[in-house]
Amino acid sequence: MDETIANIVLNSDNINCIDYDTLLSAIRRACISQKGVPLLCGSSYKNIGVQTLMDGIINYLPSPNDCITLDPFKFFGTSMSARAFKIVHEKQKGPVTFLRIYTGSLEKGQKLYNASQSKTENINRVMIAYADDYKEVNNIESGNIVAVTGLKNTVCGDLLSSSNNAVKSALKKLSKSKKMTEEESIEMLGVEMNIPDPVFFCSIEPPSQAYQLALDNALNQLHREDPSLRIQYDEETGQTILAGMGELHLEIIGERIKTEFKIDVDLSRPQISYKEGLVSEAKESHRHDLKIGSTTHSVYVVMSILKHETNKKMLSLDQSPDNASNTAAIYLNRLNIITSSAKAALAHGPKLGCPVINVRFVLHWLEVGKGTSDTVLSSAVNQCVQKLLKSANTILLEPIMNVEVVTDDDHSSAVLSDFGRRRGSIQDISTRSNYRVIHCIMYIILSIIYFPDLCYR
Repeated sequence: MDETIANIVLNSDNINCIDYDTLLSAIRRACISQKGVPLLCGSSYKNIGVQTLMDGIINYLPSPNDCITLDPFKFFGTSMSARAFKIVHEKQKGPVTFLRIYTGSLEKGQKLYNASQSKTENINRVMIAYADDYKEVNNIESGNIVAVTGLKNTVCGDLLSSSNNAVKSALKKLSKSKKMTEEESIEMLGVEMNIPDPVFFCSIEPPSQAYQLALDNALNQLHREDPSLRIQYDEETGQTILAGMGELHLEIIGERIKTEFKIDVDLSRPQISYKEGLVSEAKESHRHDLKIGSTTHSVYVVMSILKHETNKKMLSLDQSPDNASNTAAIYLNRLNIITSSAKAALAHGPKLGCPVINVRFVLHWLEVGKGTSDTVLSSAVNQCVQKLLKSANTILLEPIMNVEVVTDDDHSSAVLSDFGRRRGSIQDISTRSNYRVIHCIMYIILSIIYFPDLCYR
């Protein structure tokens, strides 16, 4: 993995002769060359090993100058590019956004283009953080971590640059250099965040209606800090729904609201977030006529629903000779309305009202009467999608997880039997020292019930 360490070991009788600085440099070289990954143990929740992790970041991870030849951000050249990786809310300063600057420089009062949200924002103050203290500076160069104020829409993970033209130029150069499509370049550069769907959800209630506005503001702040936290409002029940990546995730959010925002909220018991998937594919047409006053609003739409592994490209147009002339004449704003309406219709599937995933639509035909409002068009598309889902039929999709259990030979048979009774799928059984390692795929809902029982045996 590292020639320097290999030579020292081969030329020495004792492996303990390797000094600390030599070993540290070897680990850093292996990390930068992507031949090895240093493993550090700890728990941020219990504040164990955090300082060691911070030292490891400095000692092992590459700076922008160490890997500029491998870095897609090099295509920005001298233009400023940065990633927002953390947001904290200070009482006096307001939202403070931490940026890692990859290229160029950042100046006080500079305008930034948020490529992830296609918005332009202004920076007020540029600061360097020293624990809880901030030192204000006028400008800062690439390779540094900086804290800025004034960004109102930026969330964690957003890509920022000096201008929209700088982003377009970088994407064009990256596509040409790597022989990629525009979508692949956008993914490699991290313009669009790919956040996994939440697995657990629960309702959150304030102590009284008087705290509802404060709770909404607190949740909006937490969502900016953590985009994997989803917030929804159920109009039928009037409840605010939180969705996250795990039970601990939701528990921490609840504790933060109590301690940081002083709102004694009540969280319901976390539930599993199920999905629905298509059984087959279908094609349907729908005509929607509505008379409002003296104006008749009419829409005729023909759509198909198909299975698709990702939801990246939700809507495509029928390019067949019979339909191409019709679909080519559809205005862009109407295509956006159709796409957003179709997405909204997928939020509640016909089986149990769960979100429908891994589908896409094909628009075959669209007729919109003169004077028809966008609301009527949206309603027609929504009803057409509902017909498509009923025709195609859906099945319930249950989240699963990879499980690894390390046990001795005396208990391995009992564990295997338990997995079998709980619909677990054994993937592999190996040996580690004197223990058996069982790899299994298991439904999350059953693992929640089984794991506490397994640990206390």
